[in-house]
Formats: sequence, C-alpha cells, structure tokens
Amino acid sequence: MGVLQESAEWENGIYQIEQSDVVRGGDPQSGGVANWQAQQLANRTKYLYNNFNKRKAVTIKQVLANIQLTLPDIVDKDVVLDIASSGKTITVNTSGIIDGIIISFTALGANRNAAKIETGLPIEVTPDDEFKTDLWIHGGESFSAAYYGGKLYMISGNIHLENIGQVLYGYTPQSFCLPANGTIVNRADFPRLWMLVSKYANIVTDTQWLSGNGLNSGYFSSGNGTSTFRLPDLRGLFIRGLDAGRGIDLDRNSATFKDGSFQTDAIKKHKHQLDDIHPYGGFADVGGGFDGGGNNFKWRKNETFELGSYETRPQNIALTPYIRF
Repeated sequence: MGVLQESAEWENGIYQIEQSDVVRGGDPQSGGVANWQAQQLANRTKYLYNNFNKRKAVTIKQVLANIQLTLPDIVDKDVVLDIASSGKTITVNTSGIIDGIIISFTALGANRNAAKIETGLPIEVTPDDEFKTDLWIHGGESFSAAYYGGKLYMISGNIHLENIGQVLYGYTPQSFCLPANGTIVNRADFPRLWMLVSKYANIVTDTQWLSGNGLNSGYFSSGNGTSTFRLPDLRGLFIRGLDAGRGIDLDRNSATFKDGSFQTDAIKKHKHQLDDIHPYGGFADVGGGFDGGGNNFKWRKNETFELGSYETRPQNIALTPYIRF
C-alpha cells in the first residue's frame, strides 16, 4: 500500500472532481484524480504544520529613525520592535512574498511610543478599514498577518484598533488611554487618535479652546497647528447625548452643535404664585398703598434666605475620564 508524498506548500485552490472525470486511484500526478484533493490538502497541512509549530527566530529591531526591512528580515521570524522614538516608519519590502506567508511584529511595552508599519499592501484589519494603509503599532502591542491574494489579513494579536476616541471612566488608569484633562500631546506619540479625531471630530484652534471660559474645552484643539494637539477636558462634567435635531435639548439642537459642545448649567423656566399683601402695621414701614377699597396695606420686600449648594445636580459618583488612543 502506497502513501501520498506530502510537500510543504500552500495550494491556492482545491480541485473539484467533475462528473466527466474518470475516478481513478494511484499517484495524483499520474492521473489518480481520486487522490488529487487529498494531495492538495495534505500539502497545505504540512505547510501549516511547518510554519506554526516550528520555533521561529527572534530578531530585535531598534527604532530610533526610519528603517527598512526585507522579506528575509521577517519570514519565519518574530520581529521585536524597540520603539525608542515615536513617529518613525518601518518600511517592509514585500517583493516576492507568496501566499501563506505570515509576518509577526511585537513592540516592547517599556513605553507607549508608536511606529508606522508600511508594507505596500492593503491590510484587512478593522471592519471600516480605517488603517488599511496606515497601520500604527504602540509599545505593548503585537500582531500577526497572513498574506494571501495580494492582501495581508490580520489573524492574531493585541493591537488596539477598535474604539479609538472612546471615553472611558475608571478608578485606575485605563490601558491605552489618556486622561481627558485638556493636556497638550504630540501627534507623533498618538497618531491613531489624531488620525481619527482630525477626520471625524470638531477641531478648534488652541486659541479658541483656551478662550470663552471653557465653552470649547469639550473639543480637541489643533495644538500648535503642526506637531501637537490638545485633548478635551471632561473633568467635573456629565456627558449628555447630542440632540442632533431631536428637539429635547432645545438650547442645543441645531446642526451647529457638534460632539464636545459645552453647555452651562441652568434651571428650567417656571413661575411661582405670590400673594404677599399684608395689613398696615404688620410689618416694617417699607412702602404702602391703597387697594381701591379704602383699606391701607403694606408691601413686604424682604429677601429669602439663601438655600442650596454651588450647583444644581443629581446624586453622582466621580470617576476619572479617559480617552482611548
């Protein structure tokens, strides 16, 4: 009894046995159609076994400036990035890459510095493909991607590409988050956050952000206009759903109000019934008049005592606000 000769190669397609085929056993390369599919699948299995189970070499690349990598630098290797300086680009020459090749990158977590990985290939990473051509990796993150049919497909890792810009609250510092406290930060240090907020959020100049007694402090600012930007300051504030024309927040329901728009405190308009006419002699002489019927009376104009606190508020718990980057 013979056995199939397995070859560690990735078969791009599995043959479909047709009705017109003569079902014949034996060597698939010599007309044994019945064994052709099994041969192709065996080849794939051996290829995957070799690539997933063998111990890959580890290569460490320090990123102080822009660097270039070739296929020999990444094939069958776990590339460890020591990103010593943010904003640098790692260009990967993928010329000659074949289907089934897996590339892996891990960024050391000593800091949160970010580097851009350019492969010259579209990368299928998130459902909305925000990072199809601009993939940034921060210290502490890793990912693996498989090449197939002209694209790279993310298959594993802990790269945080979802929910960037999301506001979180916590008792402890939140992972891959910045405190939402109005701080100026470098665009190169947090490129993913700047990339998305500059595309979707309402950005004001830093002069506008700092003016108006905090009326613009819920927005991101453009910082110095080139290399920095400012975070919103959410400290001490509640979050309210943007009205966006629904008509509940009547003071802020036009299209001119964007995510991050500030609103001062207020009390809803209302009236009180006041009957405060007193017979003459009952109070200090602070003015008087006649009611038309000949009866003398006095007006009382005393102020009420102050009651309450510094603001109108519901019961609440204070937690530190953070923004995902």
